[in-house]
Amino acid sequence: MNKLFKQYLLIVLATLIIMLPAIINGFPFVFMDTIDYLGGYIRIFCPPAYGAFASTLRKLGNVWLIPFFQGLIVSYLIYYLNVVMWGRVRVIGYLGQILFLTLFTSLPYVSSLIIADIFTPILFISFFILAFYPDKINLRTKIIMLVIFTFASMAHVSNIYLGAGLLILTIIVEFARGGLKNRLQGLGIVTSGLMTAVALLLWVNIASFKSVSLSPSAPTYMLANLVAQGPAKKYLQSACHNAGYKICKYSNQLPSDVNDFIWRKSGIVMRMGGFQVLNGEAAIIVKNTLLKYPYDVATIAINSFAKSFTIHEPAAEIDNSIIKENFPNLMAQYFGEGAKQQFLKSAQGSGTFRHDVIRAIDGFLYPLSLVLIIITAILLIPKYRDNKYLLPLFTLAFICGNNFLCSVGSGLFDRYQARVSWLMVLALLQVLAMLIVGKTPQKVTKR
Repeated sequence: MNKLFKQYLLIVLATLIIMLPAIINGFPFVFMDTIDYLGGYIRIFCPPAYGAFASTLRKLGNVWLIPFFQGLIVSYLIYYLNVVMWGRVRVIGYLGQILFLTLFTSLPYVSSLIIADIFTPILFISFFILAFYPDKINLRTKIIMLVIFTFASMAHVSNIYLGAGLLILTIIVEFARGGLKNRLQGLGIVTSGLMTAVALLLWVNIASFKSVSLSPSAPTYMLANLVAQGPAKKYLQSACHNAGYKICKYSNQLPSDVNDFIWRKSGIVMRMGGFQVLNGEAAIIVKNTLLKYPYDVATIAINSFAKSFTIHEPAAEIDNSIIKENFPNLMAQYFGEGAKQQFLKSAQGSGTFRHDVIRAIDGFLYPLSLVLIIITAILLIPKYRDNKYLLPLFTLAFICGNNFLCSVGSGLFDRYQARVSWLMVLALLQVLAMLIVGKTPQKVTKR
């Protein structure tokens, strides 16, 4: 059997393992945002790249194609992470990693959920391979990896900033260990991917929303968070008597929940006419709130960041509330009556999804992983000249960056932490392999 065929057969098998929870559920996992993504609608609050991805696969006529391709990308990246770090992929070791991640982490719930969050950890793994191991993959693999990285950078509003943060951290590390010249190829590749993503996002936002911004909805999200946390509410109550803001009409009705502010039909955003109506004013209010209450905002940011490490339940958003809307009928429209019935009979659709089991596993493994990744990142400092020993440090930094951006920018929601928490376990499994192998692998042929 052809070697390349065996490789991709192994990756497909890993993909099916990752999909097991969705298969047991009886339907891919869905969320309210799934409706917009399947329709491919360009919304100011949804980056268009993932919508193009989901709606293109939807047009092929099978809803399972979306979690399959998401799982395929993850399996592909984990495969090549093993290749570049260890020189070859041991079938039992690779499938063991996949199975462990599937059984005990958030990976399968993020990967089989039809929203953009899976592309945040995809961004991280593809960055690490391209930045530190471009010499260990062939041109074909490098191009595929760069396409994945570029797309992942555009798939979620936070990903561009997280990618830029990884780039800065890489430069700092290379300066510290005197290896910047040796890293120019990798840095050039990831920089080109980020710049391409920035250019495409700006082009779409200018054309669609007349906004020269990577995230034109950011001011409203930040305002909602600052209102919910208190400072913006306090500012508006003191300034509304002469500020002339349109939102002042609702200054005595401001909610204490981000979702109530943005998504409820009776919420502030909907009542004012949507994001585009509120965005300009929101940016001014956020700026003035920061200037007037810098200590309050800083304290809340620090507290939210700290609290984000305690809010991380996988699949917390997977419930049957979506059937109260038009989702089942939409499934029938897009995929036929069979898909509608399949969803309604699924564990999510029938309200029998076992959150208690997932919560119990995550409640033990997440804090253990967090403690171990911190300890490991510190203990491996003397070995940082070898790229593979950087993985725990970069994983920890990425987790912290993700939690800070999401908690401060959008508020505290389980899925923002759960989407990346499985990366800690992946890194720790690689550390375990380091202990077993006990030495740096020999140079291998590019694959």
